[in-house]
Amino acid sequence: MTVSKTRVLIAGAGPTGLTLALWLTRLGVPVRIFDKAAAPGETSRALAVQARTLEF
Repeated sequence: MTVSKTRVLIAGAGPTGLTLALWLTRLGVPVRIFDKAAAPGETSRALAVQARTLEF
């Protein structure tokens, strides 16, 4: 697999953004995550999390 020179900006560190960051990083794509919160959340921001997402 080749390493991409594309860099990706992910807006939001919720379950979708973090899962996307995980997969892109595994594929060799550099990512940066921006979120409106200055610190990690203390509560879940997911209405529902799929079981497969939890496995990651």
